[in-house]
Amino acid sequence: MNLEQIRSLVTVITGRECPPNDQEVVLTSLQQLEFIFAFEDLVDGVNIEDIPSDWKCVDDVVKWLEEKGEFDG
Repeated sequence: MNLEQIRSLVTVITGRECPPNDQEVVLTSLQQLEFIFAFEDLVDGVNIEDIPSDWKCVDDVVKWLEEKGEFDG
C-alpha cells in the first residue's frame, strides 16, 4: 500500500478531501469500521485484529505499515 492509496481511502470514506498527512483524520464510528474493513481487504497478510485503533493521522498509518513491511512509498 502506498501513500496515495491511504489518502484516497480516507477521502472516499469521509466524503471530503483527506487532510495533510500530519493532521488528525476525524471519523465517525461507522467510518472507522469502513476504514478497517477496507484496509484489511487492501493489505495482504493483515488481519482486522492487527490494525491499530488509536491512529490519528495518515502518518500514523504509514508508520504502522512500515513496521509491518507493507508500505510501498
